[in-house]
Amino acid sequence: MEATRNGLDWIALADGYDAGFSSDWISAFNNGLITVSMFKHHEINLTDKFAVGDTLLIRFKLFSNTFITGWGWAINYMAIQEEPLAAEVPYGGSYNFNVYPNPAKQRVSIDYQVASSSNVYVTVFDPLGRVLLNDHLGQKAAGDYSYGLHLNEGLSGFYIIQLQVGSESRKKKLLVLR
Repeated sequence: MEATRNGLDWIALADGYDAGFSSDWISAFNNGLITVSMFKHHEINLTDKFAVGDTLLIRFKLFSNTFITGWGWAINYMAIQEEPLAAEVPYGGSYNFNVYPNPAKQRVSIDYQVASSSNVYVTVFDPLGRVLLNDHLGQKAAGDYSYGLHLNEGLSGFYIIQLQVGSESRKKKLLVLR
């Protein structure tokens, strides 16, 4: 299992293992008797290698033996920071927005709320800081809105989505994977 802040520099979080990790697993593999009771609990402390508040990508690297046909492994449940590590301060501006999915490949949705009638603009910056899109979404009355954004061009990497409502501006990172 590995994690990264930037999508490029991956840091190992846990050593890999195979059926040899547990005698129950070896027996089940040899006899074909697999049960839910064989799931093992694992915890990984991310704060050993990352700071609280970091946005991370996590990946699981799977290895296989081409000479064996059999069952693999499963993640039954994954919890990330079930209890807050710090108090969250609510944003005090007149709007908020979310970008999803993130990471994305071709299309993202930008959901935003407007507290009072305002002009709304969305700007997309590439990894080099160049403006790829600057779109006026119009004068919006108070309410909830969604904007679909197509990512037809560009390279993999982090992009910045800026949403401006009236005179206020907020930015979010978006990871694009090609």
